Parts: sequence; C-alpha cells; structure tokens
Amino acid sequence: MKFFDLLRLIFGNLSRRKARVALTAIGVVIGTAAVVILVSLAIGLQRNANEQLYGIGDLTQIQVYPAYDEGMYMGGGGGGGGVVVGGGSSTSKPKQLTNSAIKELMALPNVQNVIPRDFMYAGAMIKYERLESWGNMIGVGTSDLAELGLEAQQGITTLQKGTIIIGAEIPKNFYDPRLRPGQEPPLPPDLYDKNLKFTYTKVDKDGNEIRKTVTYR
Repeated sequence: MKFFDLLRLIFGNLSRRKARVALTAIGVVIGTAAVVILVSLAIGLQRNANEQLYGIGDLTQIQVYPAYDEGMYMGGGGGGGGVVVGGGSSTSKPKQLTNSAIKELMALPNVQNVIPRDFMYAGAMIKYERLESWGNMIGVGTSDLAELGLEAQQGITTLQKGTIIIGAEIPKNFYDPRLRPGQEPPLPPDLYDKNLKFTYTKVDKDGNEIRKTVTYR
C-alpha cells in the first residue's frame, strides 16, 4: 500500500465518522488547554510563594534572640518587624551574649558567620551645626554591613574607628531648635562625610545625670 492509498483510507474513514472525529478533536483541545492552564497556574503559584518568602528577608540569615518568657514580643530593631519568642522560664535567666556564646553558635553545622548586635535603648541626641535630631544606636560586630545584606544609599558600608553609618530616615528628623513660629523648617541635611556630635545621657545609681559627647564622621 502506497502513501497516497493510506491518505485516501484515512480521509475516507474520517468522512464516514464526522461526529466521532469532531468529538475527539474537541476532547484533545480541551485536554491540552487544561494541561496548559494547570502548568501556568502551578508556575504562577510557585513564583508568588517565592516572592513572598524573599520579601520576608534573606533566607540565609537567622536572627537569634534570648529565650524570654513565652509570648514576649521582641522588636526587630532597625531591620523592621519582630519575632515572638518563647520556651523560656520565668525562673531561668536568659543566656548573655558573650564570646563563648558566639563561639557556640559558630560551631553549629552549616553556620558560616555570626554577627552580634547590641541595641542601646537610651538613644542619643545628634547635633549637626545648628540642627538637632534623636536616634537609637546599634552596635554591630562586623566591619562591613554588606555581610548583613544591607546596601548604602550614599557612601560605603564599611565601618572604621570613629565612623558611623546612619539610616536613611535620620536626616529627615533634623530640626532647628532656634526656629520661630511661622518660619520654614530646614531641609534634610546631607550628612555624608560630615562630623556629627552624639550626646549620651545616663543616670547613675545615686540619681546623678551624666552626659558624654562623642564626635563621629
């Protein structure tokens, strides 16, 4: 049987079973469309889930907090958000962040680096020329904030002695204490590579107020 004979036989059978051919074609189209829709839906859901997970933060970073009483809320402190921690006991004392504790964390499997952070809850008065502001201080145990996944809007992310890195919102909070009613507020200053005076205030056990001013760039 030649090729043209096969074609003649095929088209002859198709012409005698038009209804069956039409139903078969419709079924193939519906099945193909269903498979395409399901695959597209699965890809979209997977992409949406990945975007939500990556929006939470870097999946390679884990923030460790002390085990306070169950249900206590710990703020994120500069990174945004927070975390609810538990498992501690009201009678147990939380473990202090010491060099030995950092070494224990470094010894855990698959841990590449441990960067401690210490928050100064008192804050500090910030002065630049005639302007003043207020901000909280965070001590970070690394010389490059890029290790935390942070990017600098201006300047670099490396820290040296006598230098600081300020948040992008700090310049917007500066005000002129000598400003009179009706006068225009000052524009946010450009603090890059400028000397800033930080005044810290604390109260000793006798109730005496102690102030210390430090200059950073």
